[in-house]
Amino acid sequence: MERGLDVWAAQDELRPRLDLTASVGSDALGRGGDAHEDLLAGEALSGAIGLEFSIFLGQRAAKARWRAAGWARRQAELLHQELENQIVLEVRAALRDVLTASAQVRAGESEVESALANLEGEQLKREQGKSTPFQVLLKEDDHTQALTRLARARADLHKGMARLWRATGGLGEAVGLVPPAWPPCR
Repeated sequence: MERGLDVWAAQDELRPRLDLTASVGSDALGRGGDAHEDLLAGEALSGAIGLEFSIFLGQRAAKARWRAAGWARRQAELLHQELENQIVLEVRAALRDVLTASAQVRAGESEVESALANLEGEQLKREQGKSTPFQVLLKEDDHTQALTRLARARADLHKGMARLWRATGGLGEAVGLVPPAWPPCR
């Protein structure tokens, strides 16, 4: 907005000018008598009103200021567009992270269920004498690694949600931060 005003002001300098001039003065010396008495009595006042038209030829400096103001406005518009693009990029990346992490959580939950079922089956086989304690430990290790991957996926989901909230401007609301209610100014 400010850059637009700069362009308007610079463009205004290129236009011809028409000024109204006025002057009021005392003219007591040409009348004879005491000039100070006439001035104090208000009898020796004179005034003039006129119009002054001016147009500047060439106007190189004004044209240069106008072009520079236009370029500065265009640069501000491009910076604004770049900021908008950066925000869109951050929101899309955060949303992609959330969707990926939620898919990983679903996969991790099914992996944990599968690993737990395998562990319980291996423990049952060991109780029947068809397996060894080493095989049970391997299944326990698989279950533990599945739990670790699930916990990591849930942490990634929470980080992705925080990035999404930050990118969309809702982080304060999401974590329960409410700005203080300031009393109105008098």
